[in-house]
This record gives sequence, C-alpha cells and structure tokens, in this order.
Amino acid sequence: MRAIETVFQEAGVELPPRRLVTIGTVSVDEPLLAVMYGGTSVGTPGNEMTVPMRQEQPRSATWNVELWRSQPILGAGGRIPTPEQERDAAETIMNDQWLLIQSAYAADQMGVGVIARVGVNEPQGGTVGSSMSLELQIP
Repeated sequence: MRAIETVFQEAGVELPPRRLVTIGTVSVDEPLLAVMYGGTSVGTPGNEMTVPMRQEQPRSATWNVELWRSQPILGAGGRIPTPEQERDAAETIMNDQWLLIQSAYAADQMGVGVIARVGVNEPQGGTVGSSMSLELQIP
C-alpha cells in the first residue's frame, strides 16, 4: 500500500480516501483503493513450480490491487455524459494504470523484479476500476 501511495503522491494524483488491505475481494460502492493478499509460493516471481524447492529458497507473494474511481453516468432525465467527461474519465483510468505499474516496481524490496499486469474492470454502479495482479519476492 505504501508503494502505491508514494508513487501517486509523487505524481500529484489523489487516491480515494477509502483504502483497504484485505484478503479476498471487496464490495465496490464508492471510489476506493483495495490491496488484497492473494497467496504465497516457493521460488522467485514466475516460478512454474516444476522443481522441488528447499526451505532456504526464496518465496514470493501474490497481491491483487483494485483502484476504483467515479465514472460519468446517465444524469437526471437520462442525460448522457458529455464527450469531455468521458474523455477525462478515460484519461484518469489510463494514468492510474501507468502509476500502478510504477508502484509495482517501487514495491520490489528484493530488487529481483516483479510480474505485474494491469487491466480495466467492468464498471459497477457509477465507478470504473483498474485491477493489477502483482507477484514479487518477499524477504
């Protein structure tokens, strides 16, 4: 979480005030940042688990990160969002995704590299989100 907060702060981009560190999934009813523990494995990030490992071998952790933002929706009387509102929302999501990848690198405490992928979540009730899967070696 700190790596994400630091990268966004340095870029001058505000994160939603609601921030969670949890296991599993989260309910989305407002903008939020959720960091969800996904599990631990033996070996460096990307290890395919085809060779037995001994106790002294490195371990990796998997994290899922979701960053949800408000999305323009139909207004009163069925008014659709303006093209400018749609464009601004899309640019925000694309920028969020870039910064999430940057935060994956920043979270690499061991300096061995990370495996990360960021994509767009399906909109939910006036929010749209970016989702990052992250695997990194842990001390």
